Amino acid sequence: MSTAPSPILALVEHLKADTTVAEEVGERVFGSELPEDECDSMPEASIVVKRAGGLDVIGQGFQEYGDIRVDVLCYAATPFLAEDLHLAVHPAMKQLRRTVYGDCVLHWARSSGGAIPLRDPDTDWPFTFSSWQVLVGELSAV
Repeated sequence: MSTAPSPILALVEHLKADTTVAEEVGERVFGSELPEDECDSMPEASIVVKRAGGLDVIGQGFQEYGDIRVDVLCYAATPFLAEDLHLAVHPAMKQLRRTVYGDCVLHWARSSGGAIPLRDPDTDWPFTFSSWQVLVGELSAV
């Protein structure tokens, strides 16, 4: 098992800690995918944070930090509500400053493009999609 810090779990905690986001979704912020037991109540205001691929500079060079790209999916009952949820998430991500969540140091997040309204091809649930570049520490903060 890896002892490296988890930036996805740290971002989940960061979004849960934001009061505006919490007003919209409560604890319904998840890493990687929606848990199966949550799917029965969908579409409901929910957020999924997951790795997005692309150039991952973690582990390159001698520095003990690096960029990752993540996607943030804001699910809701309608496309308009999904966009409203994105409008709560965007400043929470954009205003992220050096913070420790669990054993992970998050330094900053930058939008990698504008929000895109979509529908899940399998379920037809509306969501708003955005990508972010996030600078994270590679060493455990603990």
